[in-house]
Amino acid sequence: MEALVGKELVGKAGPTNLSAIASAEVVCLYLSAHWCGPCREFTPKLAMAYKDAKSNKLPIEIIFVSFDKDQKGFNEYYGSMPWIAIPYGHN
Repeated sequence: MEALVGKELVGKAGPTNLSAIASAEVVCLYLSAHWCGPCREFTPKLAMAYKDAKSNKLPIEIIFVSFDKDQKGFNEYYGSMPWIAIPYGHN
C-alpha cells in the first residue's frame, strides 16, 4: 500500500500514517477534484455511505487522491470529506 499512497497521509486532525487504515479489509482510492462538477455532486453521497458503513463497523477506508489545481482548492474540497487523504501535491 505504501508504494501506492506513500508513507504519510493527512487526516482531519493532521498528519497520519498507514496505521490509520491497517484494520481495513477494503481500501478505496477516491480520485476527485474541487473543480469537477460531477465529483462535487457525488462526494456528499459517498460521504453519507462512508459514515453509514463506519457506524455499522464495516472494515472500509477511503483515501482521497486530489486532482485539484492548488492547495486552496484541495483544502476547501477535502474539508467536506470524512476520510483521510494523500497530502496535496504528493500524488
